[in-house]
Amino acid sequence: MKIEEIKEIIKWIEGMDIVKDNPVLLQSIKKLEDDIRKSIFTVVVLGEFKRGKSTFVNALLGTPLLPMNILPETATINAIMYNDKPMLSVVRMDGSQEEGEVSYEYLQQFSASNSNDEALKSIKYIKIGYPLDLLKNRIVLVDTPGVSDLNQQRCDITYQFLPKANAVIFLLDANSPLKKSEKEFIETELFPLGIRDIIFLANKYDCIDEEEDGDDFLDDLKIRLSKAFQVDKVDAPLKEIEIYPVSALDALDGIEEHNSDKVRTSGILQIKKRLIDILQYGDLEKRKVISYNYRLQIILKQLIKFIESYKAIKESDRESLQKAC
Repeated sequence: MKIEEIKEIIKWIEGMDIVKDNPVLLQSIKKLEDDIRKSIFTVVVLGEFKRGKSTFVNALLGTPLLPMNILPETATINAIMYNDKPMLSVVRMDGSQEEGEVSYEYLQQFSASNSNDEALKSIKYIKIGYPLDLLKNRIVLVDTPGVSDLNQQRCDITYQFLPKANAVIFLLDANSPLKKSEKEFIETELFPLGIRDIIFLANKYDCIDEEEDGDDFLDDLKIRLSKAFQVDKVDAPLKEIEIYPVSALDALDGIEEHNSDKVRTSGILQIKKRLIDILQYGDLEKRKVISYNYRLQIILKQLIKFIESYKAIKESDRESLQKAC
């Protein structure tokens, strides 16, 4: 379905009286309509807590900007987009925005260790503008709280943002890749949203003994992921597994130390090259339309379910309705 056809269907749905009585459905439609209008390609960095997501994003930025720690730190959605000069806004749930400083110290106040849950509830996301060439083509890179964080509120923040994802960078721990909870999350939360563009990263690869395990590690992991997601099946959501080894911490340390060898062996340059191929030379418009189509299908399914429930209520007699109540 083409973008103009999607827009026409959205207008048709919005004009239905029954939709006006369903604020949840109406909100989903408005979000899709807004995303189509903005035409942004959103890359979401996902993974369980302490997989090194923020460290990886910092390595892409080339500076330690987002809070990192041995404990779960990311407590807000951090949306990074291109801007000639660094800028930061805290976007709150009521639509208001508060300008802030683009620094590790400023962002630290919104980390899991320094903010209470009540204070974080008022924040929708933190918008960061940064002169990263990778993001020039209306790309937004999103750092998220861990999907299995012990704090349910932080998990919910990530889950609510997922429908916006056009592509996903999913971080695994090279020491224990693809846990059952990670597989289930991908199958139950990403695939139903139509998310098919997933790049897997085996982070903390520096912990792998290359002499003993290095040669076979990636091949074995790719086979394991292929079997887990049954890529050989005709109707498999993933047609192939794309995975890269990386040490995000080594990459960031190497950048700060001006150690080119450390940066090179960290694996970050290979990942950057792949992202450039996708984001600057790939068919982003086609990928966007595919994503919009899936989201529209979800909305239509919700609409059909709502109409069926409404019809059942209208056709029920008084006694049946009293029993239902």
